[in-house]
Amino acid sequence: MEFLNVTQDGGEVYGLVDADGMNNVSVSLAAGVLGNLSTALVNVTGNATDNETASDGFLSLTAYKRIKLTKRVTTIIITLSMMVAMGCVITVKETISHLRRPFGIFIGFMCQYGILPLTAFALCHAFRLEATYALGVLIMSCCPGGTTSNILTYWLNGDVSLSICMTTCSTVVAFGMMPLLLFIYTRSWTNESAVIPYTQIIITLVMILVPVVCGVLIRHKSKPTADKISRGLAIIAIIGIGMNLAFDAIMHSHVFTMHPELWAIGFILPTVGAVLSYAVSCVTRMPARQRRTVALETSLQNIGVAFTLIVLSFPADKGRIGAFITIYAALQSSSIYLLVPVGIFFSKKLGYSPVKDENEAGNKEEANGDIGHKADPEEPIIYSSLVKEHDNDLEKNNEEKTERLLNESNI
Repeated sequence: MEFLNVTQDGGEVYGLVDADGMNNVSVSLAAGVLGNLSTALVNVTGNATDNETASDGFLSLTAYKRIKLTKRVTTIIITLSMMVAMGCVITVKETISHLRRPFGIFIGFMCQYGILPLTAFALCHAFRLEATYALGVLIMSCCPGGTTSNILTYWLNGDVSLSICMTTCSTVVAFGMMPLLLFIYTRSWTNESAVIPYTQIIITLVMILVPVVCGVLIRHKSKPTADKISRGLAIIAIIGIGMNLAFDAIMHSHVFTMHPELWAIGFILPTVGAVLSYAVSCVTRMPARQRRTVALETSLQNIGVAFTLIVLSFPADKGRIGAFITIYAALQSSSIYLLVPVGIFFSKKLGYSPVKDENEAGNKEEANGDIGHKADPEEPIIYSSLVKEHDNDLEKNNEEKTERLLNESNI
């Protein structure tokens, strides 16, 4: 016997339902799913039992569980494939450079944890959302970056090394920033404290770092092999995302026709985040590739962390609170199929590719002896001044050493 814990909402029948005896009952269940999975919407109507397909084209619980398991496996494959692909592209020297001179990481941090939560707060008040729906929007906006931003950074010729660094750092910082931001912004709707999913955050870090390290090792052994693996796994990840999008469409039949205000916010929130963060990057005169990276990292969040937080903190209202997360996940996945063709079109028109561009950048750095500092036609003033000052100091020290050695030799 299985009981489904849901609450009443808008005239639909909700409550504790015996899964073995759902006769003449109409139920719409919103169940939060752990990990990187989306909220699942299951509809059971008519004389449906656990082992037969419900009428009117809705899913039985057995079919729903099978789709959920398939999506779980697909999500893991997507994450591992994409992170290995990222590791096959990035250079160790460039990554170390971003960590030693974390200007780009700092700008991304300020945009991600500054612009996006504030924008979400303003939109919740502007649309006068109910408390449960507003909490979903705020929780999503306070989450760290996810793997979708890494995928798009790869295909849109962004700075992949910076993207990995930003995703990792934002996930680490989430241990402190998520409770702080949720405490600040949710006071208008609730006094309850959110339970931060620290275990899920740690799992996210492991799923980012371990496959990336594997990709880096592959690249260290053979760059041509790494290039082929990177492109192949990136394509596999794109196909997997399409499969998950189809699973969402099957499981979330009602979500696509409900809550127009949440759909509007789901479109406006990442768009405003991307535009404002790109503007900040322009003001600080970051290179063009890094501007795109910061914009993507700011606007695309970790869905799995958001769902886990909702399940742990608000189990009684997880269906309503998770409604926005489901919509946001669908829009975020769809954005890949809109933006990746754009990246491919410009790559053919301008003659670059993610793998080729990263390799050439790494070669230039090694040849110039300037780790992480690329020759960019849009050379940043603030960003490059730190690098140039460091280089000038090194040059001055080398000149002083050479002069001292000459003087000693003359003596």
